Parts: sequence; C-alpha cells; structure tokens
Amino acid sequence: MLYHLVRPADWDRLGSGDSYVPDAYAAEGFIHFSTETQVPGVLSRYFRGAPQVLKLHLDETRFSSELKFEPSTGGEAFPHLYGPLNREAIVKIEAITLPLTIGFVLFPNLTQLDFTGPYDVLARLPDVRIELVAATREPVPNERGSLRFSPTCTFADCPPLDVLVVPGGPGVNAMLTDASLLSFLEKQGTQAAYVTSVCTGALLLAAAGLLAGYRATTHWLSLDLLGQFPGVEAVSERVVRDRNRITGGGVTAGIDFALTLVAEWYGPAKAQEIQLMLEYHPQPPFTAGHPSTAPVEVTAAARTGAESMLHARREAVRWAIETLNTAAE
Repeated sequence: MLYHLVRPADWDRLGSGDSYVPDAYAAEGFIHFSTETQVPGVLSRYFRGAPQVLKLHLDETRFSSELKFEPSTGGEAFPHLYGPLNREAIVKIEAITLPLTIGFVLFPNLTQLDFTGPYDVLARLPDVRIELVAATREPVPNERGSLRFSPTCTFADCPPLDVLVVPGGPGVNAMLTDASLLSFLEKQGTQAAYVTSVCTGALLLAAAGLLAGYRATTHWLSLDLLGQFPGVEAVSERVVRDRNRITGGGVTAGIDFALTLVAEWYGPAKAQEIQLMLEYHPQPPFTAGHPSTAPVEVTAAARTGAESMLHARREAVRWAIETLNTAAE
C-alpha cells in the first residue's frame, strides 16, 4: 500500500473529477507518494503547522500512470507517479488530526481586538492548543486598562509554537525596546511553521528580524514605519501572505487574517462556517475605515490625535532599527 498526503483545502480544490494533479506537479513533473514507514517523516517535514492532513490510501496495481521509486531528499527512495492520480487507485481517504500549538503574545497596553478577533476564529478549530504568552503570569492589561488577560505561560517556559501570533496596540512602543520580548520572538519565529501578526504587531516582528526579505502590512498609521526596517516591503493591503509570514492590517483585519489561515488548513467551507457563526457580516454605518475612503478631514483629525503616540513610536522604531543594524555588523 502506498499513500499520498494532502491538506484538506488542497484536496477540496483539486480533488474533483476522475483524476488528481496537485499544483506542485507542474514544477516537479511527478506526484510524491510515501510508503507506510515514510509517512511520519513526510508529516514532520512538510505538514508542520497543519492541524489536519488527508492520507490517501492507494492501490498501486490500479495506477493508470507510470510509478517509479526514486531517491528524494536524503537519498531515500520515494515512489513518484508520473501522471495524474486516477480515482480508481484511491482505496480510502483517512483524516489525520495533528497537534497544533498556537501562541498569542501578550504585552501591556495591547489592543484587545487585535488579540481576541483572531483568537475567537482560531479557538473554534478542533484539537488545537492555544497558549497566551507573556513576560510573567501576571494579568496583562489592554490599552484601556479595563480588561486584563491571564497568560497561560511565560517567554521562559513557552513550548515550541507552530503558529506565532503577535497583536499590536499602543504598548508596541515600549515593546520595540524590550530585549526579552524580541529575543522570544526571534527564537520562536525561526522555528514556527507560521509567523503572523495583526496591526502594529508587524513592527515587533520586524524589530526581531523576522520580516527581512518579506512583504508585510500593518495599521495604516504605521505603514511607513514598517517600511523603514531593513529588507521589509510594506504593503497597503488587508492581509498579506509571503511564504510562511502572514500579516493583517489594522485591528479588525485580524479576523480576516485568521479566516485566511482556516481556509488554508481546512478549505473555504470551514472558514465560511466559522465566519457565519461569528456573523461576521460587516455593514459599517460609515465608509471611514481606511484613509482611502474616509473624508480628508476625518483622516487629518485621526493623525493629529495620534501624533504624540506616533512621535514616541518613531523613536522606538529608530532605536530598534539601530539595534538590528548593530547586530548585523
């Protein structure tokens, strides 16, 4: 018996019809299969950060295309199918649930919805472990001070994360110069399957060196600051995906970002089910959610009201960039 591993979202998108040909076929020229002993290694190497994978049980005697056992990474011989995988060869489709740990980073004066928006989406997934990570286990206040969140672990004892999520808020200014938080982000970000942020959390990822060479977005007020970090291409979009970096724009974009992740893991139907249960059906009373649609005078007033906070943020960003440059020398 041979096996092919695939994400549910990819199978739903490409698995219809009499045959199956994944996107990678065009580049590689074959479809990758595994023997029973090879399945655990393939899951570990290629599906980390996926909460569920489909395992297609295959009968090689029914293949309509040529099968070859050829060396792959490390020299081990893997079965490769040169042509479409015909439906008659699929004996069984088995769903494999994988452990997935999602970590939300908490810090004083964060914006509540940056955190709770994507949390409410991702916490609805089956069999995921969510950690709320902070410097200590003391309750963490939001930017208004009236809400406090209880961490489940600290930077020191946090387990390895499959998905790292960094919210934003006024507290980002102080965190841009916080060595312990930036060190934690760098450590977790270099091994996480997905490195993500909402709003100005992207500035913290950039300060930790995790966005160099990537496209990313953030709140419109701080987009120019994000683009000042070495190697970061700041993009004015709602959600930006660049390989395993996914960044959401300001505040409410965190919900969009989380639904994007769910669609990638489970397919659009699951993401839409969660969206429906949240009744995420925005009908704002004004078209003032972005400078591109807000009245000029409203945008000007918002900038004026945020000027003192932005002044402090510019200084913090300057310090963070100098620290990055010094470390690179």
